[in-house]
Amino acid sequence: MRLEAAERRLLRLLEAALNVSEYTDKVDVLVWRHKTVRIHTQIKDICAILSGLVVAQDYRKGQELVRDREFAANADFFQAVFEVGRRYKIMNPDKMRSEYGKLMYLLMDSADPAVQ
Repeated sequence: MRLEAAERRLLRLLEAALNVSEYTDKVDVLVWRHKTVRIHTQIKDICAILSGLVVAQDYRKGQELVRDREFAANADFFQAVFEVGRRYKIMNPDKMRSEYGKLMYLLMDSADPAVQ
């Protein structure tokens, strides 16, 4: 099963966002605020990076995504992006080694009720 062109675009967005993200570096630092605040801030940062990359890729779609600046309203988009990344890693175990680890930490931390 191969990724379609639209899914491949989402995968590139995810890879780019995870590549520039310092999620694991900043979440594991003990001197900056409470851990749940750090996690929440970093999750918002990754969503903002993804939104910015969508604007750079497709301006009209990006404008719709960024219009209200409410990430919860765009949950379906973020879920689709993360799902494409998960499927790609399962199909290609030798790819996305460090980015997939960040993705898994991000998703596990976002499922924590204290962070939500």
